[in-house]
Amino acid sequence: MAIKNVEIQDDTGTIYYPHTDASVVKCANGQSVETQFAENVKQIGNINDQTLDATLKGKSLTEMTKVLFTNANNGKTAVANALVAKGVSALTTDTFTVLASKINAITFDASKLLVGNTVMAIAGTMLNRVTMASDASHAGLGDEQAVIGRFEAPLVWTKGNHSIFLNVPKGYYDETVYIYKSDPNYISANIKAGVSIFGVSGKTSVVETSDTNANANSIIKGESAYVNGIKITGTMTDNGYQNATLTTQGETKVVPLGFTGGGTITANISNLTPSNILGGIIVGGVTGTGDPLVKDLYSGVSYILASDLNGIYLQQI
Repeated sequence: MAIKNVEIQDDTGTIYYPHTDASVVKCANGQSVETQFAENVKQIGNINDQTLDATLKGKSLTEMTKVLFTNANNGKTAVANALVAKGVSALTTDTFTVLASKINAITFDASKLLVGNTVMAIAGTMLNRVTMASDASHAGLGDEQAVIGRFEAPLVWTKGNHSIFLNVPKGYYDETVYIYKSDPNYISANIKAGVSIFGVSGKTSVVETSDTNANANSIIKGESAYVNGIKITGTMTDNGYQNATLTTQGETKVVPLGFTGGGTITANISNLTPSNILGGIIVGGVTGTGDPLVKDLYSGVSYILASDLNGIYLQQI
């Protein structure tokens, strides 16, 4: 019932109080106030709707708008912070449209993602070398072969300063995978004695031969030696031991050209005794003890053997 603030009086003095209701009051669009109100409720919604979120239920439209704005702004801030955390420049004041464009601009390199994985609808192409390592295909590479995956480097560069550089195949590795380069010539027999290369010690028989000067003639036949890296077989005859006994004056022993293992050459002159040599005279290392006097039977003159730098002579006494 409307408030009685309007009075109508007829000519007899009777006072009337006009009243109405929503069903008969018309709006500018021709609909009754009652119909228009029902339409407004339908479009705006019932603030007491039990299906509303607890943060909105029972609130005025202004309050609901504030809650919705706060929630949307918080969500936008969270998206901006997430982009910044991924290395993308973003502001909390960016609009949703700007943020969406920045998200769409994010790209991912498939070569940096393992095969079998997908990020942002991009399938990874990076090979997993850990699961691909095959011990069976690299037999004979060491005792640890049974537990360590290996890959042979496709390219090797050896022009560095005492270093070997390996070209590592693309892919993912962990500490269980070794990259190697095999060379059948990398053995002890090919390394100089006293030298160690990457843990392999040189064979004791591999020595420097550039400072030697032997030749075939100075090496016994059947023997060999290395000179300046070249194997030389000897041609010198092995004459064995040389033994001889010389029994006459002027006799010689000819030692043939070649190697002689030693021997004894003895001078054994018959009658070369001290009594057969004049006293004071040494012959072949034997000192004489014979009488040095010599007497001329015709003249009766006596002589003694004497010697000087010119030899032995008779000196009259």
